[in-house]
Amino acid sequence: MDAERFWEIIEQAKHDTIDSEKQVEHIYAALKTLPPDEIIEFDYLYDDYRFQAYRWDLWGAAHVMNDGCSDDGFEYFRGWLISRGRAVYEKALSDPDSLTTEFDPQCDAHELESLLGITRRAYEHATGNEIPARDRTFPKIAGEQWNADDLDAMLPRLTARFKAVHPDETNVLDTLCDNAKPSRPKGSRMAALYTLGFMGTKASDAIPLLNELLHDDDEQVRQMANKALQNIADN
Repeated sequence: MDAERFWEIIEQAKHDTIDSEKQVEHIYAALKTLPPDEIIEFDYLYDDYRFQAYRWDLWGAAHVMNDGCSDDGFEYFRGWLISRGRAVYEKALSDPDSLTTEFDPQCDAHELESLLGITRRAYEHATGNEIPARDRTFPKIAGEQWNADDLDAMLPRLTARFKAVHPDETNVLDTLCDNAKPSRPKGSRMAALYTLGFMGTKASDAIPLLNELLHDDDEQVRQMANKALQNIADN
């Protein structure tokens, strides 16, 4: 089995159902019909892809999308990421903030624990035996560790999307307005303006600040402020 066949199985299951857990069953149904050697090769490829995604920046994305993420949770998140298909997976590796488009506010957790044991189940069904044990060299996590305060700047679109869906009504507007001020780092400002745009009329009290930012020195800030004002007016 090569990479093309691996992703073909993933993509077909995704095409067959939008339910992640049902997708795992579709993958299982495909795997258990394969020769045992190919099931093992699928297992190797799955490990390769989850190890490539063992990175601090993707852990940050998991932390945002799931409102916190433990060691085990990050393992399950990477299973979910692989289940989204090759295009989403590869884009996330080059730009974790691209997962904004995959964020589902109706989803309790962007995780897929059941994908971990899929090859073991398929091999046992196909052969009646346990999948052969093998040595696995687990990598060290790649990249630089972050603090929670770093995530707005690291993942501005993703954090903005999460905050728009799960706002803290008591202080979110004050915090966003503060973060959008010229004295703040640009990453924080852009993330705050992005979130204000999602809030629609809930951000009405920010209109005076947004009007001031239409004259900001930074063109991108001016554009984001204008978009936020348009969204407030439209909603």
